[in-house]
Amino acid sequence: MFKQPVWWDQNWAWQSFIPLAPSFLFAPFKPLCAMPCIEEVRFSFPAPSGGMVTQIRFRLPEDDIRRWLWAEDLLVKAAYKLRLQYSIAGNTPPRPLSFHFDRAHKSHPIAKRMACLARDWFAVWMGYLSFIIAKFENRVAKTAPADPSSAAPDWYSYLLKQPKFDELWLNGLSQSAVCTFDWKTPRAGIIFQWSVNDRDREPIEWYSKHNIPLWFIWSNREDQAIQNNTDLNFL
Repeated sequence: MFKQPVWWDQNWAWQSFIPLAPSFLFAPFKPLCAMPCIEEVRFSFPAPSGGMVTQIRFRLPEDDIRRWLWAEDLLVKAAYKLRLQYSIAGNTPPRPLSFHFDRAHKSHPIAKRMACLARDWFAVWMGYLSFIIAKFENRVAKTAPADPSSAAPDWYSYLLKQPKFDELWLNGLSQSAVCTFDWKTPRAGIIFQWSVNDRDREPIEWYSKHNIPLWFIWSNREDQAIQNNTDLNFL
């Protein structure tokens, strides 16, 4: 799911940050570490002709549903608050709940499939939040002086002041794939024609700094641009 590099687009560039091998080991994602067993449940309701009708359905255990909803709620709120602070552009992906992991389904395979899709979708939100955090830090660096009294990143300090976010959750997030911008966290990557200027597009160096794989169209135009600017020889 979303494992291929994406063409740059202001609304969808965040997909380039989606981790290819996400880990659910740290605090925000621990409820997702192991896939819960699907349980069988029985529902009884009055029949139109009288008496009771019993139907069998399949779903995740209620405790796991609550934990997944909690994990989703904090991820969505973190992304929303950081994005709102600096009006960061981008289309928000659907929530994992869109795959109805909270519902009972008619068969075990359907319930299992929807739970797996929802769990995988948390990795999409990892990429989305990664992109927003990277953009947030970039905006802060341009608009506000560094705070020498705090060793924490600016996004961390900002969320710590917001309701619902505590140090345990934020520490886990900072150690997770969301904030690991190195070669140990391979990501989907981005494709664009760097020789064509676009004021809304982040520079090559920004993607490179965050270890996002870069894919380029290469033509005589790019060759000429490098000949005219030796600073581009690294390409």
